Amino acid sequence: MAAVYVLDPALAATTARCAGSAAALAGALSALRASLRVRGSDLVIMRCGAGEAGAAVAAAAAAAGAARVFAEAEPLHLWTDAAADAGARLAVDGRSLTLWDAPLHEGGMAGDSYKAHARRRGRRAAPLPAPGAVPPPPPGLHPGLLPTEGELAAMAAGGGGGTPALLSFGAPPAAAAAALAAARGGEHAARVALGAYLASGGAAGTRATAASARAGLVCVAAAAAAAEGPATPGGSFPALFAPSLALGLLSRRRVAADAAAALARLPPFPSLSSPAASAPARAAAAAADASDFHALMAASRSRAPAGGGGAGETRHWRWRGVLTEFLVATPASVGALPLPGAPAMLLVHGFGAFGEQWRGVVADLAARGFTVYAPTLPGYGRSEKPPLPYGQALWGPGFVADFVEGVVGRPVIAAGNSIGGYIVAAAAASRPALFAGVALLNPAGRVDGLATGADAGGGAPMQADEDGSPPPSRLFVETVSRALFLYLELSIGSTLKRLYPTNPGAADDWLAGEIARAAADPGALSVFQSVFYMPRPRALDTLLVREYGGPVAVLQGELDPLNDAKGRARALEAAVPGARVTLLAAGHCPQDEVPDQVAAGLAAFAGECGQGGGGGVGAGGGREAATAVAG
Repeated sequence: MAAVYVLDPALAATTARCAGSAAALAGALSALRASLRVRGSDLVIMRCGAGEAGAAVAAAAAAAGAARVFAEAEPLHLWTDAAADAGARLAVDGRSLTLWDAPLHEGGMAGDSYKAHARRRGRRAAPLPAPGAVPPPPPGLHPGLLPTEGELAAMAAGGGGGTPALLSFGAPPAAAAAALAAARGGEHAARVALGAYLASGGAAGTRATAASARAGLVCVAAAAAAAEGPATPGGSFPALFAPSLALGLLSRRRVAADAAAALARLPPFPSLSSPAASAPARAAAAAADASDFHALMAASRSRAPAGGGGAGETRHWRWRGVLTEFLVATPASVGALPLPGAPAMLLVHGFGAFGEQWRGVVADLAARGFTVYAPTLPGYGRSEKPPLPYGQALWGPGFVADFVEGVVGRPVIAAGNSIGGYIVAAAAASRPALFAGVALLNPAGRVDGLATGADAGGGAPMQADEDGSPPPSRLFVETVSRALFLYLELSIGSTLKRLYPTNPGAADDWLAGEIARAAADPGALSVFQSVFYMPRPRALDTLLVREYGGPVAVLQGELDPLNDAKGRARALEAAVPGARVTLLAAGHCPQDEVPDQVAAGLAAFAGECGQGGGGGVGAGGGREAATAVAG
């Protein structure tokens, strides 16, 4: 028996970025080795080239003389590819690969509707006990050197533009420091931090804080309090424990069990204790439950064909600890040949939608020779919905730009619908070298026409305009949002058809069903409530002209019932020099109502950008993209 960690630079980069820091991964590996050595074993480090994890696993099995290899099941796209490769290589030598998981409830998935799953699932499973002793590695395997923090940081940088700052969700420094300390200290430190967190709302907080201090952690109670906010109740849990969960130092079973124990220690009647006393335990229990549900749902859909009659397959990516889904289609997947010089196409949905709403455009563009990606933003569709400060900054310069770096790996032409249009513009403004062109479909965001003025100043791409207004009260947000949420849930079908005026049949039962399914996910209401707390964003044309400066196209459904679509198209044409504006006989979501026209427009735009049919990366902000990413 041997415990083996395969150091594949591509997988290590993904893990380091998911944990928020190469330091967290380095510390966790060091703590794991120390834990194994206490039990009479050791951690074997197998180094290999990027994408060669499967070969390394097969080599380790051969060296150890092992007939079976066990690995944790993960739905993440690079992991599933590596596991499939390892399984095929092991089978050649008569060996086998067994993937295991430990779902939170017995019986696993009980339906992809959360309400049905919560109704039918089995009882909560207990955490798996740690072994008392572990056999040493066989003579054929040598432990090797642990990777250094610098080595892992270099891998993370090579795998997607550098490791992000720890938990870049606006978490305060105290929370980030506590999260890093817990992850670097291994399972013991993570457990101590969890205990301190669960007790932070009650009388035991002082004792828990003392324990966390002995473990080398900052004051967990203070860090938890600093990470809470009116827009993110319960947000302290992901701020403090996302790295530990991502690295496997804490399991969902452990979090749920410890949270249940903490709740059991509280007085039996709410009047005897304040709501604050139970808040950390309730946040932890909810996070474990939601994370488990999304992991099970992702596993059931990993590598599945696109839904709704679309093309491509469903894949998964963990962004800074958040499990997200994306659709990818290649020319080969639809029986087509790649278009020489074609860029990757990135398609971003609007508020309340999801990546597969681009189903027709994905199929059409792939048939034209493009590789197409349609991610589902955190908080929507079948992506995870933890309590985060959702808004343009998180979705644009955060998720979308990181997706281009970490998944696509080369410059893209990005198209966005509704708020997705604003998100794409914000992402391109933050990192213009990643975007060879930006296409807007009925985009959200104001157009003030000042971006081309002589007195237009600079500024950070996502710096919000300050209006001095205080945030609304939590009671007001709860009351209004619940009423609106209920109304929208009851009227999804009719609302969609109103947004598809020339082709209401495209707003089919599958689309309405997927939106209704997502609305019942844990955390969905909090995402909806985020609109009440979003800062007033900068003007759309300011982002495109001052910060991005690359090619822009506008494909506008002129029959949009939500606004003066023709007037907005004219305003964008006047405010963004060189913008290519096309009016379509469609409503608010032309990508699903008239997908053939949108695909044709995007393909033509790619040609005008010098992409698809020869030429280099387009003008403006996209000129440096080829060398900045590929080089």
